[in-house]
Amino acid sequence: ALGVSYYQGGNGPLKNRQYGLSTGLDLGKINLGLRVRYWEVRIPGSYPYRSWNLGAGVQIQLTEELLAGLFLDNITRSRISTDEISPMLWNTGINFRPNENLCLLVEVNYVLDEQWQTKLGVEYVIKPRLAVRTGFNLATLEGYFGVGFKLERINFDYAISIHPNLGVTHQGAGNYTWYD
Repeated sequence: ALGVSYYQGGNGPLKNRQYGLSTGLDLGKINLGLRVRYWEVRIPGSYPYRSWNLGAGVQIQLTEELLAGLFLDNITRSRISTDEISPMLWNTGINFRPNENLCLLVEVNYVLDEQWQTKLGVEYVIKPRLAVRTGFNLATLEGYFGVGFKLERINFDYAISIHPNLGVTHQGAGNYTWYD
């Protein structure tokens, strides 16, 4: 599979934009993936931070209902300025799908040399093309609420997050898959 993605998070002058090109290989019960991403963060009063990075991951179907995955993001340890290196991020997750409409998720993230984060999530598929989602980040006490739409090879996702210090932020993503 081959896919392109665009992500934007943030309100007003504080923005995080990401553009990605991904590919994947389905080996039956094991899936492999690779992503190249360009990202830009704009912070008021500072110059924009921009960088390219590379990520790779693996998913393993443990049972019919249980999927586990590991994704290493920014394995290249890209520079975001002359004196600052962007950290590597480890994402590990378990996806439990007891039926075709309900998905329960646990994700543990580790930013190299920094902190651990645990996230919990639920997705409910209302119709084959429409899903609602909610989640909670235990480390930042941030709540998420969102909706996803599927149109053949195009997916759109929208979410809001509520952070105790940052307030409400909007997140949007879209992707198109050329072939499977």
